[in-house]
Amino acid sequence: MISSNHLPQHYWRSEEAPTCAGEISSCSSEVDLIDNTQRRYDPIHLKCGVTVQLGENVLRDSPDILDVLNHDLTSCLSVLPASVGRLVKRTNVWVNRSYAYGCIHSPMVLSHTTAHHFPGWLLW
Repeated sequence: MISSNHLPQHYWRSEEAPTCAGEISSCSSEVDLIDNTQRRYDPIHLKCGVTVQLGENVLRDSPDILDVLNHDLTSCLSVLPASVGRLVKRTNVWVNRSYAYGCIHSPMVLSHTTAHHFPGWLLW
């Protein structure tokens, strides 16, 4: 987990990390699936009110990521209707350096930005 002394002053850690479940059916057996169930995330609350689920080494490799996300989300929240802003603040933003899922022998490797509307999307 990220040490609290690595977080900028206006961020804080949630007390509990989320649990997730999911599946994919394109492999011949579950043994052939990439197991992402042990990936660790640190829930970080941004100043704007949004929670970011930060994957391992993201902050180390991108030290400004929290400030950038907070700035961008604050800009978005400033132009959205209040009802949509409340929805955005209830939506976790999951951040990984990289992510692969599916079959071990032919993984799907994400090299783009994607939205996850519930934690189960992170586990295949």
